[in-house]
Amino acid sequence: MELSEKRYFQNLYRKSNLLIKSSGEGVLPQNIENLTKNIRELLLQGTKITLIHGAGKQIDAAWRRSGHTEERPKRDGVALTTPEVLYDAVLPAEEQIQNELAQYFDTIDHTTIPRANIRGEIKDYEKMGFTGTPVEVENLDFEKTLQIIGFTGVTESGQELNINGDEIAKVIVKTRQSFDKVIFATESGGVLNTDKKIVHAIALEDIPEILKDFHPKIKVE
Repeated sequence: MELSEKRYFQNLYRKSNLLIKSSGEGVLPQNIENLTKNIRELLLQGTKITLIHGAGKQIDAAWRRSGHTEERPKRDGVALTTPEVLYDAVLPAEEQIQNELAQYFDTIDHTTIPRANIRGEIKDYEKMGFTGTPVEVENLDFEKTLQIIGFTGVTESGQELNINGDEIAKVIVKTRQSFDKVIFATESGGVLNTDKKIVHAIALEDIPEILKDFHPKIKVE
């Protein structure tokens, strides 16, 4: 990112209440320092941030560290959250990422929202195992400068679930009107249009035309 562009975004988000959803790619060892540096710079300007992080390769790595030589199980190309995947890979990967984030933000007034605060339901155990749909995120702490949320939750009975971080972000935005802006930080850096080109930014007023396929420049499927 060019310095002028970086300053533009810093000014854009200054003193706002911001939700950032980072993909697992953003918290990989080679990327996490840059992500946390940018977040710290925003925090120093009076921005409050809720950071939701995902995982992908980290879960695969945890699966291998647990002694599994076979690939994680899938059905019809969709990863299954079997009990072995959940306890040998998903939960350890989340713990590792959150420990790393805590080290980078050790001097920041931050908190990690407990898994028990993310309430969910099992989607379809026969097809997806302990993969969940988020229902509610409880007791968010907006007094903190930074709050961190992972990609797991629990059912009413206390069963741990693997939950997509994008879905958690959507539930939070839908149930709380506490954010000035929401950022989804993806590996691609934007939306891939039908010409296979990255659209880095979309204005809010353009979205209705894009969804109806009326926009003259931005075409998406």
